[in-house]
Order: sequence, then C-alpha cells, then structure tokens
Amino acid sequence: MGLIGLTTTATSASGRQEPLASGTAVKSNSKARSKGKKPKRSNLPEGLEKAIEDTSKYRAQILKSKDRRKKKRLKLERRRVRIEESDALVRRVQAEAEQARLRISCMKDLKEAGFGDEDISNFLRQQFNQVPQLNSDTESSDDEDSE
Repeated sequence: MGLIGLTTTATSASGRQEPLASGTAVKSNSKARSKGKKPKRSNLPEGLEKAIEDTSKYRAQILKSKDRRKKKRLKLERRRVRIEESDALVRRVQAEAEQARLRISCMKDLKEAGFGDEDISNFLRQQFNQVPQLNSDTESSDDEDSE
C-alpha cells in the first residue's frame, strides 16, 4: 500500500480482501435472473404447492356454491312473499264482495218489509258504517247535495 492509497480492496465471497485495479467495478455475488422467466412464488415442494392450489380452487367453488344457494333461497323467499301478498289481496276482495252481498240482501229484506229508503240508510249506516248507494237514491241525493 502506498502513501496515497491508490489501490482499493474488495471483500470476496470467502471473506478475504483482494486488491482491485482502479476503475474496475465490483461484481456482486447475486445471480442475475432473466427477464423472460417468472420467479417462483415460493420455495415450497411441488406437491405442497399443488395441494395449496387445489385447496384454493375448492374454497372458491364452495363460495360460489354458497352464493348460488343464497340467491336461490332469496328468490324462493321473494316468490313466497309475492304469493302471500296476492292471496291476501284475493281474501280482502272476497271479504269486501261478501260484505256487499250481505248489505244488499239486508237492504232487499228491509224494502220487502216496507221500510222507507231513509230508514234503510240509517239502519245500514249503523250496521255496516256505510250506506250502500241505491241507483235511484244516488241520483236524487247527489242533486240535492250539490244544490
């Protein structure tokens, strides 16, 4: 080594220091990988990687199956609710029709018994909380109400 220290040293893989000529680059010990080849994900044995991949695929299939079952269950539930709503509507319409038939039959019985239209209206109002509209009475009462 001179007084100025023109020579430099580099540490080799074995741990020894070796002199370098000035201006030369130090080569690293790491291997350069080619850009075209993909690096492996892990250093696991091939069988273990295959098992992990199979497990991952199986779990994905299970999740898809679970989603399909859930969608099917929701579809069936929506259908059941729609059917129940339509049944309730039918029952309501039938009940209203039955009540209208009952009011009409009651009104006919009262007319046959000789009661007046005003008495029948009062009776039906008390019994059913509404008065059925008679064709002849409706026209005359509408005219009286509007005047």
